Amino acid sequence: MKRVSLDMDGVVVDWLGAAVRTCNLEVTPEILAGFKEGCWIDQFVPDCWDYIDAHGEDWWANLEPLPWAKEVYHKLSSEADLCFLTSPGDMHKHPVTARNAAAGKIRWVANHFPGSHLMIGYSKYFCAHSQSLLVDDSGHKLTRFLEWGGHVFHWPSQYAILDGSISLDETMDKLLAYVRVL
Repeated sequence: MKRVSLDMDGVVVDWLGAAVRTCNLEVTPEILAGFKEGCWIDQFVPDCWDYIDAHGEDWWANLEPLPWAKEVYHKLSSEADLCFLTSPGDMHKHPVTARNAAAGKIRWVANHFPGSHLMIGYSKYFCAHSQSLLVDDSGHKLTRFLEWGGHVFHWPSQYAILDGSISLDETMDKLLAYVRVL
């Protein structure tokens, strides 16, 4: 059976928008371009994790879903076994963040997608196999998953979809076509 692992942050959850607001970052055109190319917020705000950690697990639990979250979830779940596969971050570098993120993400999924499957782990490639697909916006997560025998779909930056430079409909069509040929 086909299995799809769906990342949360940046794919169905507005993590970056919340982080920008929490860290009081002014998003200049250069920073926006960086985000669209996959830059992380800590490249612009090195102590961003301190700001986020100050809010505890509630910060993670109360993140807003992206406008397409329900559509992506329902369309994918009609094509394959679907599970959220999300990282709490590197627990060795940021143990407080990882603890808060894991607990908050459990609450987020229970609130927005009750009854759905959820796996939390920094090393997503442990879930890779020949019938699995990872949908993620993080290039390094996708590379490792592919190296370990899984299939990957690179989800575009939320800002590229929101500003219309990448079509959500075309992205969904490509994703669903890929799932169908797995």
